[in-house]
Amino acid sequence: MQNLQYINNIFNYYNTSLFERKLPDVVFTLSRDSKMSGMFLADLWKKDGKQVHEIALNPDFINIYDVEFHQAIVHEMCHLEQHIFGKPGKSGYHNLEFSQIMERVGLQTSDTGTPDGFKTGRRMYDFVIDGGLFQKAFQKLQETGFEAMEVVPVKKQKVSRGRYSGKRKKYSCTCGVNVWGKTGLSLTCTVCQKKLIEN
Repeated sequence: MQNLQYINNIFNYYNTSLFERKLPDVVFTLSRDSKMSGMFLADLWKKDGKQVHEIALNPDFINIYDVEFHQAIVHEMCHLEQHIFGKPGKSGYHNLEFSQIMERVGLQTSDTGTPDGFKTGRRMYDFVIDGGLFQKAFQKLQETGFEAMEVVPVKKQKVSRGRYSGKRKKYSCTCGVNVWGKTGLSLTCTVCQKKLIEN
């Protein structure tokens, strides 16, 4: 079940419940390039002449039942919102505006991951605000059951690589699931249990 269909559905769920559906679709990729659970990368792809953004997820951290995985996706969605509507900090710096976006959706930035940490900085963790929007949205998913979440098939996107041309490879399964990541990954489709083929 830990596949891009579910990740896409989680993105759509929080886009509706936390972001008023104002965030555009992104390209999801899997990458172990970093020890971080996720990373937002702006303007990496092109579709129909328009820039498309990427959220790279570390497959070691993917667990659709784990609140920290949901926090990671929402964290990157906040980067997406700031990139489109705000003024991001330089070189990945988490500035005050980013902290305020996170607070609005129910997560608190902290350089230590605890309430007494600094709210801004380069490497940033976060924790759930008690009674905040994120906590309520995640609890609703738990109550209704993740299995009951509406499954919307991932749209096949014809995208071309932008400024990092050639760094990412497409992996495909015969059932239609596609994943992008660095070359040489060994991936298994959780829909049909077949090995994904690197294109």
